[in-house]
Amino acid sequence: MSRFRLPPSIFFVSAAVGLAFCQSLHAQMRSIDFRVLRDPPYCYTFSKKAGPVSGPVVVVPVRPYEGVGSSPLFDGDSGLAAIARAIDARVANWPELRHVAGPALSPAHWPGVTLGDEELATGAPREAGNRRTALAVTSPSRDWKRAMQPLLDQAGAEHYVVISLSLAEVYLRQDWFGRKSLPIGTDYVVPVAWMNDLESTVGVLVLSGALYDRSGKLIRAASEGILAGEPTFWQGVVAKSITGGRGRITTIGEADNPEVVLRTHRRTELPGAPLAWEVALDHLLRHLLQREGV
Repeated sequence: MSRFRLPPSIFFVSAAVGLAFCQSLHAQMRSIDFRVLRDPPYCYTFSKKAGPVSGPVVVVPVRPYEGVGSSPLFDGDSGLAAIARAIDARVANWPELRHVAGPALSPAHWPGVTLGDEELATGAPREAGNRRTALAVTSPSRDWKRAMQPLLDQAGAEHYVVISLSLAEVYLRQDWFGRKSLPIGTDYVVPVAWMNDLESTVGVLVLSGALYDRSGKLIRAASEGILAGEPTFWQGVVAKSITGGRGRITTIGEADNPEVVLRTHRRTELPGAPLAWEVALDHLLRHLLQREGV
């Protein structure tokens, strides 16, 4: 009875291929750090000993968030790219920030940040009646961390910031007097009519960011809302009727319209009525760096 034997070289080749595959898989492994936050400002320091950041800080281009927390309502052609370019241009004008192109790697390697319903933000199943908002950060890959080193060296920086733009799903809030509102950012609460359903979410365009040190360790994360869709009474009625009271329907409105976001939506309650996206970016960077004037 003859036996078929594979040449020894086959085993070496197979081992090499398997090792390369495992290394590639490890590079793609992404962890999610998250924190449930009840009220704005939506900011959390993951490294407890971290203080204010001094010196130059590298900032990579703003990207629409494509991770676990992406809303199923997100449309890649919705105009978020135009909003991201405007934010990049504003960041490039700050003297202490070093705007760089970022690593030439696929989106699978990039970190991302989002705010929203805990189930969407973290990928964990939501318990019935558990309306919680979470700030979630998808970690960068090992290759991404390695590629950031020469960029930090060139800028003379020890820290870098990643900013994500996403359409989040945020729950309404209700106080002891029955008044309902939608808190979406620092000193930014959108009033809503009392008949709106608490189980439904509202689509909010959010600007979120994460601060990392040179090693790629997550220091701090924050998120600021720019514009919220306008919830309606019938939204809650439909949600209750088609899901048996257990689901939600999200109102988007003009939250992803670049013309509205970049030119017309303003914080009229603030002096000078500044554009809401500029206020959100200013608050976001102050929270991340913990310093005034950025």
